[in-house]
Amino acid sequence: MPAGGTSSGGGSTAGASGTQAGPSGIRAAGSAGDTVERPAGYRPRESGGPLRDTPPPPPRDTPPPLPRDTPPPLPRDTPPPPLRDTPPPPPRDTPALEGTPVPVHEAWRRKDMAEWPEELRRAHTAFAMGVKWPEDWARLVNEYLDFEAAAGYPDEGPRIGGDSRPPEVGEFLTGGRKWHSPPRIRNLGKLGQKGSYVDNWWMWWRSLQPSEREVVEETGMMTMPMEMEWGRLTKMSGRNGFLQVMATLWWWGMEEFRDGAEDTSGWTSAVGDVEGILYGVLKSGEVVVQ
Repeated sequence: MPAGGTSSGGGSTAGASGTQAGPSGIRAAGSAGDTVERPAGYRPRESGGPLRDTPPPPPRDTPPPLPRDTPPPLPRDTPPPPLRDTPPPPPRDTPALEGTPVPVHEAWRRKDMAEWPEELRRAHTAFAMGVKWPEDWARLVNEYLDFEAAAGYPDEGPRIGGDSRPPEVGEFLTGGRKWHSPPRIRNLGKLGQKGSYVDNWWMWWRSLQPSEREVVEETGMMTMPMEMEWGRLTKMSGRNGFLQVMATLWWWGMEEFRDGAEDTSGWTSAVGDVEGILYGVLKSGEVVVQ
């Protein structure tokens, strides 16, 4: 056949636009009417979108869906509902319930009571009437008992003496030292009120002090130097010594707290001053054993 001739059966010539299927089985269209063969399982895209039957991806910043039977979240600023049958928590500073043990100061549970003379036992029982008073009183009682312990718990001892002693002290001594029945103070008064129990008490107490202590005019209180000559205060153990000072402070406290006084600072100052002196005497190591 001459080169470039046509076939006798009217077939297409070499170099025509149509392309026969290759080994892959795909035949590309050469004209608008031609079909395209695709591999099995091929799924065309629709308008450039995702494949058919594929769910769209969730939008950004969208929380995952809640599982079934999950209650919706509470709106903001909404307090959570209270638990059923749950009692509210107790408020702060709630007082102890009845029956709860309250710590007892060492002054009221001394372990050396077996060594005490009878007079000291009776006095301690009376002082314990102030167990609910401010702790200043318990600290003073404990300091006084330490002083008596250092002196060997004598029953007798030198008389404390002093000037301007409140008359109630004499009545107490001559009346048989009735610790179960403290004398009623007729005129309690205050410091600077002449003739009152409180003013007499401070005048008596000052007369017993070491010479190094001075009275502060603005307050009527006394200074407490670091170094002092304790003198006779080192010997004031037993029933006639510091025990009488303790008795006068106990009577004073009974009057203050029996009447529900709102201001007990005068009594507290006196208690603190006596405690300071007892502490100084003990620290000096000069307590005389009777």
